Amino acid sequence: MEKLKIAVLLGGESSEREVSLDSGAKVAEHIPSDKYEVLKYDPKNDLQKLINDIKEKRIDVVFPVLHGKYGEDGTMQGLLELLHIPYVGCGVLASALAMDKIRTKKLVESFDIVTPGYRVLTPDMKDVDLERFTLPCVVKPKSAGSSVGVSIPEKQDELKVAIDKAFEYDDEVLVEDFIKGDEYTVGVIGPNGKATALPV
Repeated sequence: MEKLKIAVLLGGESSEREVSLDSGAKVAEHIPSDKYEVLKYDPKNDLQKLINDIKEKRIDVVFPVLHGKYGEDGTMQGLLELLHIPYVGCGVLASALAMDKIRTKKLVESFDIVTPGYRVLTPDMKDVDLERFTLPCVVKPKSAGSSVGVSIPEKQDELKVAIDKAFEYDDEVLVEDFIKGDEYTVGVIGPNGKATALPV
């Protein structure tokens, strides 16, 4: 029986490229080679080859392990849907919403789930009165992941630096209240809306 061909996408063009290269290599390494043929593509260098191989039916399913812009923001998912190829992960809308921290907060709040207080800064607000913010706070770009551009300033001069740093990665910056405590990440997976939370 012919092996199912899985295209693992890794690398990409975002500021999280190195993290993606590492994650993608680990995913490819752990896909059972006795059942599947794994093909690796870096969209930064191999995008046209990926498209051609999909069109030529040389790929059965795509496993995106891309982080950040053009990877988990709905862009790649949209391309794969246009090419009518099955892929692992969330669809276009869920990916786009989840990548945008501001829209995600608003969506979560619409279900009466409490999130830390926040303000959104745009480039024309870079010189906002910094005395308005309670320190420490959390400053982050709207759409970066892997903690890229995230700072926790404790002094006014650190806050200005943190805001400028976050603007290097995005055109909107989120300044959130700092909540002291432990941080947990819980993966939630499942087909067709049947979500299952993985162990903490």
